[in-house]
Amino acid sequence: MSSTASLVCLIFGAWLIIGLYAAPDDVEDPCRPDSHALLSSASRNVARGSRYRSMSSARCDQLLHGWKEQWYRFTGEAGSRMATECPKGYSCGTWASLWMKGTLPTVEEGVVERNICGSYRGNCCMQKDPIISVKNCGDFYVYYLRSTYFCSAYCGTDDV
Repeated sequence: MSSTASLVCLIFGAWLIIGLYAAPDDVEDPCRPDSHALLSSASRNVARGSRYRSMSSARCDQLLHGWKEQWYRFTGEAGSRMATECPKGYSCGTWASLWMKGTLPTVEEGVVERNICGSYRGNCCMQKDPIISVKNCGDFYVYYLRSTYFCSAYCGTDDV
């Protein structure tokens, strides 16, 4: 391989890594109503959500399927926050049901990073997806959710 081709591969590789793991947008305060999108569909809720039935109807939180990496808030029928316990596989209308591993932050902690796991085929953390950012806004939480690697979806819950 020529040195020019090697340099191009190196630059592209660095760009790809930085793009996948970049910090959340420079949003002044993701708790402001105009700084986050809402996830409100009942199909996202681990208790009410539909079970995945076919690839054509599966929910996929991927850029390829129109997902936008930004701050989100679970609300309405989706639940009040992201699930923090392993949901049953194929719930939330997808192949791998994503949940946050770790504790919810306090207001004082500000923005924290947490790992995401995907419940799939009886394994609670078979799929490890990108790290997310979470902020406690007092009455609710906001999450900087990244595109998933696999056809999977972030799940909400009403549990407190």
